[in-house]
Parts: sequence; structure tokens; C-alpha cells
Amino acid sequence: MVQNALNPAIVAKYGEDAALPLDRVVAVTMLMKDRSTGKLVSDYQLTHQTPDDAYINLDPDRMSQLEILGMPDGLASWRGGKAGAIDNIIGRGELFLAAGDSMGDVEMFARARNRLVISRMNKPDLAEGFDHEINKASDTTWMLQPTINSAPVGFLQTKCEMAQKTAGNAELTTATDKSLATLQATGRLGSFTTC
Repeated sequence: MVQNALNPAIVAKYGEDAALPLDRVVAVTMLMKDRSTGKLVSDYQLTHQTPDDAYINLDPDRMSQLEILGMPDGLASWRGGKAGAIDNIIGRGELFLAAGDSMGDVEMFARARNRLVISRMNKPDLAEGFDHEINKASDTTWMLQPTINSAPVGFLQTKCEMAQKTAGNAELTTATDKSLATLQATGRLGSFTTC
């Protein structure tokens, strides 16, 4: 995504020097070496094929046995890729900011004092999930940036803009209205709720 979509857009607008170095892109699922056995394992293997409860629950002792390798396991940028890359590349301490758009980002969010959620308003189930996470960690700074990730795609500045973009599509309007009602209750939408 960075190589074929994001960097070309950045270069076109800001020049070659602004491109993201590909060796700094770390949010992919990587193979891990289990130091206790010497075997290669993947996040999918430890969460689905042969579930490892200590890994799934991020037990610090179990996590310290796993070393993220420079070999991608797949092109998925969820769970193991992000949390593991943070541990091995950035550090094991608290992060200043984490940003994401799905429940697969919750483990990464748990490491940061400031959390930016790209709120896919056309996905009411995600709004409910994030409402739950915000309530669990209400003392943390949560920022919500509403967006629509289906036609018409894009970030939304206000609920009025959202209403304009979804007008004429009853299914999309119903979904975005449901998400709005859920997220508005969190008090974290800021000026989005005013037009």
C-alpha cells in the first residue's frame, strides 16, 4: 500500500524527499521466532490454528519469548503485526499516539495515552466496539475522526456533511445514523456534532 499507493501520492504533492522510507513501514504481520522452541510461528497460527492463550492474552512472559523477524507472514496489518512491531522496533513502553480503524487495533491502542480512531461511520458494529473500549479506558485521550469507507469515501468534518453525503442511500444513512448515536454518547466527537 505504501509503495504502490501512498508514496506516489505523497511524491506527487510534496516531492521525493517526503516519501515514506519502506524500511520504516512496520505494520504488517511478520513471522516470529519462538525463542523457547526455536520454531517459526505466525500470529494466525497462535490465534487460530493452535490457539496459545498466553499469546492471545498478551502475557508479558509469553510475549518476551517471541522475536519478530524481518520476514512477512502475509499482507495483513492487524494484531500481531502492529503490536509486535511496536515492541521490537519502537519499544515496549507506553506510546504517545496510536491510530487505527478497527477492533484489530485495540491491543495497539492499549499501549498509548492518546488514541485516534478513524471512525468508519458506515460500520455501526465498530462504533459499538469502540464505545465499549472508550468506556473501559475513559481516563485516556480518545479522538474520533469520522469517515466513510464505502462510496462516497472520505473524512467527514461535520454530521451535516455526513448527512449530505449519505442522502439518497437509505441503508448507508441508517448505518451512519446508528454509528453517530453510539459515538455521540462517548462525548469524543468534538465539533463533528455541530454544523
